[in-house]
Amino acid sequence: MRLHLILVLGLAGTGCVESSVDAEHPETGFMHYPSGICAAQDWVHIVSSNHDQRFGSGALLSFLAADLAADRFDAKAVRHGAGGFPWGFGRVLDLAFCEAGKMGLVDRAQKLLLVIPLAEDGSVADDVSDHRPVALGQRDPGHGVLQGDWILLGSRVDESAAHLGPESEEAAGASLSRRPVRGGTVLLPVAGLEAVAFDGEGGTEILMQVGWNGSLDGLAETGGGGHALHRTGKASIQFSRRSEHLVMVGSTDLSAQRRRMMRGYGEDSLAELWYFGGEPVVEIHWGEPQRMMELWFDPRFTRLEDGIPLGDAPGSALFTSFVPAGVDEGAPLLRVRAADRTVETLR
Repeated sequence: MRLHLILVLGLAGTGCVESSVDAEHPETGFMHYPSGICAAQDWVHIVSSNHDQRFGSGALLSFLAADLAADRFDAKAVRHGAGGFPWGFGRVLDLAFCEAGKMGLVDRAQKLLLVIPLAEDGSVADDVSDHRPVALGQRDPGHGVLQGDWILLGSRVDESAAHLGPESEEAAGASLSRRPVRGGTVLLPVAGLEAVAFDGEGGTEILMQVGWNGSLDGLAETGGGGHALHRTGKASIQFSRRSEHLVMVGSTDLSAQRRRMMRGYGEDSLAELWYFGGEPVVEIHWGEPQRMMELWFDPRFTRLEDGIPLGDAPGSALFTSFVPAGVDEGAPLLRVRAADRTVETLR
């Protein structure tokens, strides 16, 4: 009798999983484990990753930036499944890159990369289902950087970056060179000293880090330098490129461990950097040298995954929260304004 009950329960559980995976992603702006945000001119594109494969595929939701800046959650397009993507693409989605008029989506389950051209206003063509995804040799493809038609794609696990050209893929760099310097041409190591970068002609070269060991995230500046979030998550490293080296030229301590960083509002000498992830706190630094101007706790800052500046004033941003959808409502976006310390939950 006991064996019979176990078998019945097991079959019932299996049936629930199958029906869940076959369900289509909702088209109402409903988000499930939202991850990457691509801000492109007048548009903001957000990845609903479908991290646990609750639905048959993830989705790409497109919003007007002006709507989100006015706290209006109104998805103008929701692309998912065979009707929105090439057949078989999109079961578990993530944003690989968003720059130079292109957006890259990775299907982590199928190990595929789909490159989508963006229009001058930042919009996506209505039909991308006839685009051909690129098969990847990586075990768990991550985020990358671009140079012309070439792509350097990092990984979420300890394996070499993928160097993708118009007709080929090859491994590049050490197995830990996998954190992109967004807006630049370099992948930083999670641990160790060897970064991998484009050489200016579509090939790759190794750059040695000097002064710090490992990064969680990076942002580029003009001249080949930038900022890196130290692998401990407790410091921001400013670095410059000197020949074949990335040299630390300064550092700023953070109040606690962070997982992500992004560039916010910037004008003349004002440079705004945001640090988030980990505990439900957002930390904002301004100026040169960087100084902490805001330390903001809110219980809604849960598992912040990606962010973009939104609007034309300092201290204004939009974040995804990497949490599952509920039964009746999707996971939220968080619209924050440091000026009056307000948080709007959009969904």
